[in-house]
Amino acid sequence: MVNSQMSIRGWRILGSLLILLSGCASGRIVKSKDVPLNEIKQIVEDSLPGGKRHVSPNGREYFSAYFEPGKPQVLVPEGARPEKRAYFHILILGARRPYDVEIRVPVERRIMQANAVGATYEQVEWDENLALIAAKIMHQSLEDRKVKHNLFEEFRAF
Repeated sequence: MVNSQMSIRGWRILGSLLILLSGCASGRIVKSKDVPLNEIKQIVEDSLPGGKRHVSPNGREYFSAYFEPGKPQVLVPEGARPEKRAYFHILILGARRPYDVEIRVPVERRIMQANAVGATYEQVEWDENLALIAAKIMHQSLEDRKVKHNLFEEFRAF
């Protein structure tokens, strides 16, 4: 009886650790401290290589233009069908300040389908190194924002 309880407890701990580790594996979180949502959105838009490709209807999820994996300065031309491509996927999380900004860099591989008209892609990995670099840049951009602090914007709700 003691051994079965220990093994169940061990599996629960192991399962919890796996969930925690897998949750962190896809992206990097940047804390925005006390930055207004509109400014975070502007910083995100300004920082996307090649501009934004798509923004979700709620304005909290951004997708950059496609680029070569590991090289965000080398954009994939529209209509091109490279073997691999990557993009920034940025999420603004939280109901109110402080917001979290999650940065993900999915890498996709083209798959061949016999009856497909265009190219079809599937995600094959995450570029953790590029997500970390982007998170550091985003953190610095949010910190630099404090220098240009606009007092009147803080009281817009009143």
